[in-house]
Amino acid sequence: MLGPGNDVPLPARNRLAEQVALLFTVWALSRILLVCLSRARGWYAYQDDPFDLALFPSWGHAFATGEGDVPLRDTPWEYPVGAVLVVVLPALLTGVSYQLGFVGLMLATDAVLLLALLLIGLRTGRLGGAWLWCAAVPLLGPVAVARYDVIPTLAAVAGLGLAPVMPFASGVVLALGGSLKLWPLLLLPLTALLLPGARRAAVGAAVALLVVVGVATSFGGAGQLLSFLTYQRDRGLEIESLPALPLLLAHLHGNDSVQVFFGFGSYQIDGPYADLLRQISSVGLVVVLAGVTLLVVRARRAKPDLDTVVVLAAVLVAGLLCVNKVLSAQYPLWLAGLIALGLCTRQRTLLPAVPLLCALLVLTQLVYPLLILDITAVQARGVVVLALRDAVLLALTAQLAVLGWRATRAPTTSLTEPVTAAQETMTHAS
Repeated sequence: MLGPGNDVPLPARNRLAEQVALLFTVWALSRILLVCLSRARGWYAYQDDPFDLALFPSWGHAFATGEGDVPLRDTPWEYPVGAVLVVVLPALLTGVSYQLGFVGLMLATDAVLLLALLLIGLRTGRLGGAWLWCAAVPLLGPVAVARYDVIPTLAAVAGLGLAPVMPFASGVVLALGGSLKLWPLLLLPLTALLLPGARRAAVGAAVALLVVVGVATSFGGAGQLLSFLTYQRDRGLEIESLPALPLLLAHLHGNDSVQVFFGFGSYQIDGPYADLLRQISSVGLVVVLAGVTLLVVRARRAKPDLDTVVVLAAVLVAGLLCVNKVLSAQYPLWLAGLIALGLCTRQRTLLPAVPLLCALLVLTQLVYPLLILDITAVQARGVVVLALRDAVLLALTAQLAVLGWRATRAPTTSLTEPVTAAQETMTHAS
């Protein structure tokens, strides 16, 4: 049963119902306000349309009609194969524009994610996660629904939430999320190593991936299934990533050999030591994975539960955001979903991370879309805000690592525990 039991007093049920009604009212009003501000002239003055979907409409129509150069079938593509479904769905809707269909699909997914957090929270009596998610999307701004990252975030939250009770379904959901953006699939080893049902989770993931590959192959996409890996490998330093910050600061202080250019669908930066920074990024990925592996080893000795898994998932994702050479504006949404799920557990280990997360979301909206032109032009105002955003992300990652270390600490046994237990037994017997 997902909700509170029948033994809950009627006044408490009424208060709970009022809180749920207030939650969805705030969600609806905040999303309406987000859309209205995005359409208002001058609010996001740097661009005419904050819901700019770049190449999505052309890709969607190519997938829907099979005409022209169809990604995966005729040309490589930058996304995993499962993203085809997300991109093509708005193009299949009749009577609405592609943009309206896409943003509507993201808002619907946003509502489903809120509902998932609410249902999980009702089981534990913790609704803080639902409230955090309600706030996260408007704090991040229009990019939260102008890209499709809310869907893999939903897959990650649902997959982790299902892991303790339905391992097979958890594996299916995480694998499907990984077919959209790779990172939810990286959470599967955490559930398999720390929670019961590892074999069922692995089977579920394998089944889901086989179905995805089979569908892609039937539409002629077998030759380009892994093209997204090559695409990501060949990308340079995205201007918003942490490894790019030294080059921005160097240019700001007069190094004219640093260049900003548009390529691979985003603004990139190049200059002296760019290759070294990319190598440091690659080494950083290894360090993050090694650090999380260490935490997993500690956790296996400490009777891990869902809270432990969610904390380590947040550590992993935050670490990857720090060291990756690509850090698009919508990526902090991944962390928001995981930390929101962490607030639904009884332990709420991730509660101290909420202030830094909110600061990260607000600063990211300042970086994009509000100050992106200042950043690409390497103006002081934009670079300073970007550096502040990077500092908050580093601080949040360090805080999450500390929380992960504490969460994986093995419980200490006290010499007084046997005496206490014996005393309790004699008390009940008498």
